[in-house]
Amino acid sequence: MKNKINFSNALLVLSTLLTLGAPAHAQLVCKDLFGPEVDVRAFVNANVKKPTLIELEFTNRMPPLAAKDQLLEEISKIQRTDADLARRINEARREKDRGHSLKVDISNLPTHMVLFIEGAYAKVTGARGLSRPFMTFTQKDPQTLIIHHEGDTFPLMVRWNPALTEVAPVKSLNENGQIYQVLELPATMTTAKALNEMPKRFIYSLISGSALNKYIASNDSPVMTVASLLHEGKLVFDRPTQVESKEVRKILDENEKLRSEVRSLLFVAPTASGKTRVLGDAIVNKVRAENDRKLIVLTTKTPDLTADLAKAIGSQLHTEVGPSAYRIIQLGGKYSE
Repeated sequence: MKNKINFSNALLVLSTLLTLGAPAHAQLVCKDLFGPEVDVRAFVNANVKKPTLIELEFTNRMPPLAAKDQLLEEISKIQRTDADLARRINEARREKDRGHSLKVDISNLPTHMVLFIEGAYAKVTGARGLSRPFMTFTQKDPQTLIIHHEGDTFPLMVRWNPALTEVAPVKSLNENGQIYQVLELPATMTTAKALNEMPKRFIYSLISGSALNKYIASNDSPVMTVASLLHEGKLVFDRPTQVESKEVRKILDENEKLRSEVRSLLFVAPTASGKTRVLGDAIVNKVRAENDRKLIVLTTKTPDLTADLAKAIGSQLHTEVGPSAYRIIQLGGKYSE
């Protein structure tokens, strides 16, 4: 390791023992884009009893509630703005507690619409896409299905189009002032086999901005939080990329020889595919590792990205590890030191 490392935007995560003055393996000098050079070890040791600005963001957070308690709290938030929806949620909650199904009755819909809902659609959305009190399915005409979730501004439309020979990319449609996300299928795609074999990417595209998408963060939406807790019993769901990263980490953790030979991993993925969570998982594992003399440096291209990562990864560390096990310092962006 070099004696000095210079960078302009970074997030530093340090184990507690290291911040208290454990022997240094290197002198780390960090340079903020708009400030002087900072000796990180001296800075941390001088301020060890004083939380950094980004740490203060998490200091007053209450421990996470149990799923049942959080569900009740979110329902109370909905009660303030929509008493009728809160009533229906409580009815559904009590029915589920008694072991009753919350599945919406779709028996009045044409067969091809039922096969679509119970086939390709249900494979992606799971229970939250089929259940009361949030879901409604309406037949607009013999070839058009409207799907609406209480948490959505824009309904979804599935239309069987005689002019098509293959599934069309999802598009937006403004119809009499109402905006829909529209998935168009060939009019011949009506059998269970054909609908079940439809690639999942079309359904993912249809629900990408919807409350049906369980991968969208639900912190700011009581309806989405309730939907996750009521139908799936949890709030955080691993995306496919995150599942893959955990499988790779498991292989490396179980094979010391391979681990010693793999010095680094390159993870490349498009926007909104879970890269931040993968980084967070890696940092959490490092902090939890038995070797407590550790310093983790995460560098970025811009101050704004530094701030975003600090907030996301800091929140994950606060929840999964606890503030007594680490210190976090942000250099660049909001809450920079």
